[in-house]
Amino acid sequence: MGGDSLVAPVEDSHTWLTGNYLWDDATALIGAIEAGEWKDQALAGTVAALDVLSLVLDPVGSSPSSAPPG
Repeated sequence: MGGDSLVAPVEDSHTWLTGNYLWDDATALIGAIEAGEWKDQALAGTVAALDVLSLVLDPVGSSPSSAPPG
């Protein structure tokens, strides 16, 4: 048995959209609509609406550039 046989290889899953909460909200809402789950649709729609409201009320504080890296 090799020394590193139980260690998974590192895979970078970051894309240029990683951390963009509006994109995450949109993909969650689309996924819920495609799945036909009304509870998920309501929750994803509410979260998206609140994020848009946050962006409108505080555009500088809500901007993706102010998010912590990571």
